[in-house]
Formats: sequence, C-alpha cells, structure tokens
Amino acid sequence: VRPADQTGNRIAMGQVALYGDNNRISVKVIYVTGESAGTSSLTVKDKISGIGVTKTVTVTNIPEGTYFIKNEYNGKVMDIEGPSTLDDASIQVWSFTTSANQKKWIVSLNSNGWYQIKSVYSGKYVGVEGNANSSNARIKQYSNGNQPGTMWRFHLDSSGGYLLIPKCAENTGLVLSIPFSSTSNGEDLRLLSADSTHSEQRWVCSAILDGVPTSLSSNSSHTCIPCAITNVAGYWSSHGYSGFSCSTPSSQEATAINVQLAMSNNGTTNGHTQNNNIPTGYASITYSSNGIRYDFLSNIYWRDREGFKWNDLVNEINSGHPLMLGFASGSPYGVGHMTACAGYEIRNDKLYVYISDAWSHDIYAIQEFRIDTYSDFICKVRVIEAHVA
Repeated sequence: VRPADQTGNRIAMGQVALYGDNNRISVKVIYVTGESAGTSSLTVKDKISGIGVTKTVTVTNIPEGTYFIKNEYNGKVMDIEGPSTLDDASIQVWSFTTSANQKKWIVSLNSNGWYQIKSVYSGKYVGVEGNANSSNARIKQYSNGNQPGTMWRFHLDSSGGYLLIPKCAENTGLVLSIPFSSTSNGEDLRLLSADSTHSEQRWVCSAILDGVPTSLSSNSSHTCIPCAITNVAGYWSSHGYSGFSCSTPSSQEATAINVQLAMSNNGTTNGHTQNNNIPTGYASITYSSNGIRYDFLSNIYWRDREGFKWNDLVNEINSGHPLMLGFASGSPYGVGHMTACAGYEIRNDKLYVYISDAWSHDIYAIQEFRIDTYSDFICKVRVIEAHVA
C-alpha cells in the first residue's frame, strides 16, 4: 500500500488500515510496510467482475490484539495495583512474567480512530484520573472506556518506541510516563511532558504465550528441529493435553530423542535435519484416552513456495498457538536454524519474535523477523482428536 501521490513514502510495518463501504465492501488491511502513518489510496477489485472501488484509508500504528505493554527504559510492563478489579486502582509497572493476566491488555481500535486499552484481568480500561490534561495526572483503571481519558493514540516516536497520548490531553504534549526515571516495581504511571531523550516515556507492545518450554539444549541426540517440535508439544502438554507427556524437562528430553529417531528412521537421509520431514516428527507424539486419540497436525509453509506473511505468525500467536519458525543462512545464527515461536513484538518500527531457542535456552530469545531475507519458514501446529473404534 502506498500513498496516492506515489512519492515513495511507505506506511509503517505493522500498522492497520481500516475503512468501510456502506454498500458492499469492507476491508481491513494488516501489516503494510514503510515509515510513517497517515492516509493512503487503496483500490479493491472483485476477482470475478473486475469492478473496483477506491477508498482513502486511515492508517494507525498498532494492530489490535492482546499485549504486554512494556516500557523501553526499565523493561517492566504495565500492571494493576493489587491486582484489583475495582475502579480507581492505579496503573503501575512491574517485572515481566508471561503468566499474570493483570499484565495483559486488549488493545482495540475505536471507530473514532482512538485506541482503548482493556485489562484481561479486570475488564477495565486504562484512563487518566478525572480526564485531566495536566502534568502529573495519575493513571488508573475505569469501567467506562468511552471517555476522553480512556482513549489513547500510539504515536511512533523518532527515537523509537511508541508514545501513548490520551485524548483528554491530545494537544498538551503530555504522554504516559514512568515518573522519576524509576526502576522500581509498583511505580504508578502519570502524564508528563514528552521528551525525546526520556525512554521511560516510550512503550512497546508484545504478544507472548506462556508455557513454551525453554530447557532443551540442542545436541547430537536431538538437534534444533526435534527440540523445536518437542517445545511446541510441551506447550500443549501443559495446556490441556497432558497425555503428550512432555511438560517436564526430563520428559521433554526423552520426547526430543524419540522425535529425532522417528525422523531419522523413515528412510530420509539425515531426516531429523529436514524441514519437510517435520510432520514425521510430530506423528511420533500421540496418545489415547477414553476412546479418543490425540495427534498433532502440522502444516509447513516456505516463504518462497507457500508465501507466508508476518500476518500468519501474528494470527497463530493471537489464537494461542505456538509455531515453528525457521531462520535461513544469513540470519544472526549464521546458518539455518529452527526455533519454536512463542510471541512477537512491534518496536522501533521493526518486527521481533520471542522464540524458544535450543541454542540459547532457559529464557525466550528475541530476534528480528525479516521476511525479506532470512525468515523463510514456519510450521503451524494443531492438536486433533479422533474417536477410536
């Protein structure tokens, strides 16, 4: 998508273009590429009739979704005091953990072009106390998400990250900030004057799944592909499918060894190193219970063959499905490498992924996603159920 004047300016990666047609066309364009937000002329044509309609679309910065909202200064995330489900509870920052719902926020775009930030934990909205437009105004949570203080704009700052500007103070230069350059847990958020030198005013949105294992380390008994298969299976083993029996480090170790053996013994040379042999690995992880057989269905997508996009990865994570993500030579790893993707982040107008990486285990690693170069492979995975006769 490019602006109508064709000057070469591009719309920022990760932004969302929305428009509606009262007659018959409604389009949501996701993940266009470029540098700055604004408007663009978009033409949509019916494949059969060839009849088209041209609309001017409004482009905003953050795709709708459920996020951790992380501060660039201290790496802490937006949280609720307590945590409380009551109105007027303070919004603060706290150390990041993937399992706490009070740290997760549903970011949705209103028809008026402003965002609401709603707590997964309390169902309430981040807002400015009293809809104030003065410095040091406190940030709290409220049931009413349709007041000026609970509507926000994500503005991509020239220094990187996003400034969060409330509608009640949109022309004042005030933005959401951590006061006093604090690095402490429990610091209440406030409105302060924007200053490009202050990273405590810049925020990034991260969508991260909890529970993708990270303890496996690649070795000759289970290289990176069997490890990634096992890490995805391990997530499902702790999310309702315990019969897969790979929720602990020791059981993951045993599963990864069996996966490598299955991939190597199916007649494919070095089968455990071949992406196209991944379904064989998943087929070795199965169980039956109460007349139902549980298996994994894995579908592989090469960038240059099936043409997967960033949006495919986002949709998987937003649906609660970890996936396998491959890195080609030329990536930071230097050679081809397979990982289990547990999340994503939009930061500094770039796309990043959180991965369970058998070459850098114990925590989620973060790598830039580059569809134009080394991000060349994904594998979507589902649990399927079948009645056993």
